[in-house]
Amino acid sequence: MQQLFAFFLEHWWLSGLFILLAGAYVMLESLQALPAVSNQELTRLVNSEEALLLDIRGSADFRAGHITGSRNLPYADLSEQMGSLHAYRDKPIIVICMRGQTAVAAGQLLRRDGFKRVYKLAHGIHGWTQDQLPLIS
Repeated sequence: MQQLFAFFLEHWWLSGLFILLAGAYVMLESLQALPAVSNQELTRLVNSEEALLLDIRGSADFRAGHITGSRNLPYADLSEQMGSLHAYRDKPIIVICMRGQTAVAAGQLLRRDGFKRVYKLAHGIHGWTQDQLPLIS
């Protein structure tokens, strides 16, 4: 520990640059983060603000079980078919995937295209079923 402290003192400019870059990285990542909504918040947004539930899983997974009212647009097709979502530009969009990871990348694509209110379903379909909430086929 003393060696690390000595290094920071001897190379104060390098240490300062590292701290500055680390802070900039954290800030950039936080700006790109996609806010997550709980299962209850999803229900509230659908009922009160007519949120679009955008399920980005593959078609076979979607047909096996999905949340009522959700629209399937597989992640692989999202860039090509983004225009079909422009009617929802002013509505909340909740991106749904299997566990919540792929939804972040999809949400970033939507944000780059001008969608402002983009969320991901926390824990995805996996979390939905863990809470014993219904899926339809």
